[in-house]
Amino acid sequence: MAEVSLTLLDLAAIPEGGSAADTIAASIALAQDAEQWGYQRYWLAEHHLTAGLAAVSPVSVLAAIAGRTSTIRIGSGATLTGHRTALSIAEDFATLAALAPGRVDLGFGRSAARGRDASTTRPAAAAVAASPRFARRLDLLQQSGAVAADHGDLVRDVLRMLEDEYVDADGEKWNALVGGGEVEVWSLGSSAGESAQLAGDLGLPFAVNHHMSPSTAEDAVQHYRAAFTAAHPGLAARVAVAAEVCIAQARDQVADRRAAHAEWIARQRRGLGILPFPTSGAPGVIDDPQIADRMGALVAGAPSDVAADLRALASRFEADEVIVSILDHELARRAETHRLLAEAWFV
Repeated sequence: MAEVSLTLLDLAAIPEGGSAADTIAASIALAQDAEQWGYQRYWLAEHHLTAGLAAVSPVSVLAAIAGRTSTIRIGSGATLTGHRTALSIAEDFATLAALAPGRVDLGFGRSAARGRDASTTRPAAAAVAASPRFARRLDLLQQSGAVAADHGDLVRDVLRMLEDEYVDADGEKWNALVGGGEVEVWSLGSSAGESAQLAGDLGLPFAVNHHMSPSTAEDAVQHYRAAFTAAHPGLAARVAVAAEVCIAQARDQVADRRAAHAEWIARQRRGLGILPFPTSGAPGVIDDPQIADRMGALVAGAPSDVAADLRALASRFEADEVIVSILDHELARRAETHRLLAEAWFV
C-alpha cells in the first residue's frame, strides 16, 4: 500500500469559557503549524447557528490562512450546498485559489436543508430535523421562499463555472472569476447515497465520514468505487477516510479526554445542539447508548497506538488519505496533540 497522507479537519470548536475570536486565531495558527508538521491538507468544517463552533464562514478564515502558509493545501470539509447558489460557491473558491494557487480544495457536503434517505438517518437526527426549531433555522439560512437547488445540479454547475465553461439553458455563456480551475473538488458523504454516487459519476475523490456514521461508511465507499469504475474505467478512484481522534501520553489523560468528547456528543444527541466543548464528562457518559456508534469509532490512545489504528483504518477502506478531527477543551493542547500524531505518523 502506498504511503497514506494525513489531513487535518478543524471544526473550530469553541471551548467552554472561550470565545469564537480566540478559536479562529487558534485555527489559523494550527494551519500554520500543520504545514510544518507534514499534514497534506488543512480543512475547515462549515457550521451555522451553533454556540459551539466558530467556522461560520470558512472561506474567510481560509483566506487568512492562505496568506500565512505556502505549501499545505487548504479547503472546506465541507461546504454545505443547501442554502448556497452555485455562483456564490464558485466565486468564493476561485478567489481563494487566486490567493493560494494550486493548493485549494472544495469539499461538497449535502446540508440539512436537503431531504435525507430515511434508511440512513438516525431516529434522533430525524426527530431534530422535524422540529419547529430546525424549520426556523432553515428560515435564517435561506432567503424567504428560496428552494435548495438539486445537489447534483449545483455541483455540476460549480465545476463548469470553475473551468469557465458554464452555459445556461438558453445557450448563453456566463463567466465566473477566471482561474478557479486549479481548485480540487471533493465529495463528502456518510452513506451509499447521492454524494457517493455523484463522486463516482463525476470522477471526483470521495471522503467518507466514518466518524459520523461508522455503520454505513463501508457501503458508501463500495458504492462510490462501483460508480467510479462504471463511469471512468481504467482510472483510479481516490478515497479519504475521516476519524475522530483523542490522543494523550498517559492512560488517565486519555480517559478524561474521551469522557469530555462523549459529553460533547451526548449533549447533541439529547437535542441540546452543538455547545462549547466541555472540560469534562458526566459520570457514566461514555456508556450512554445514544452515543455508542460515535464513541465506538473514536480512535483514542497514545500517539503511536493511534497512528497504528489509523493506518489499520486506512487499510480497511483502501484509503489514500486519513482525515483526522481532534477536539480538546484547551486550544494549546489541541495543537500539541496534532503535533504528537504527526510525529508518530511520519516516523
